[in-house]
Amino acid sequence: MPGRWYVEDVSAQDHLERAHENLIAVDWALGAGAPNVCASRAYYAAFHAAIAALIHFRDPRPQRWDHGWVQASFAHLLRSRSGIPGRFKSTLTTLLSSRRLADYEATGVSRKRAERVCRQARDFVTAIERGLNPGTS
Repeated sequence: MPGRWYVEDVSAQDHLERAHENLIAVDWALGAGAPNVCASRAYYAAFHAAIAALIHFRDPRPQRWDHGWVQASFAHLLRSRSGIPGRFKSTLTTLLSSRRLADYEATGVSRKRAERVCRQARDFVTAIERGLNPGTS
């Protein structure tokens, strides 16, 4: 079916590229004084990086990348064999909380919180890349 996104058609590298695109948006949003956009994109950078790890280390793939499933599966992956530090276990949940605040709550997120989630997302994506390519730094 044209236009339909099939999970099996998108590689781990594709998801890492999407993670990096979101990190570009995070940096832009932070510099432009848009902390809510920053928080939202920070979550999606981490979300795509987590999917890349799941594709790399796990089979079979789900029919779709549900947020709850990705969070639970990623946490399980960290307990098993990924080589990704366990300290990132709750990062997706933390970033999702900030994204929901940014996207749906009247208060939004502060610049200080946006800066924090930006760092968390960047550290998360970097850790995923190192876990997928352990011989590189």
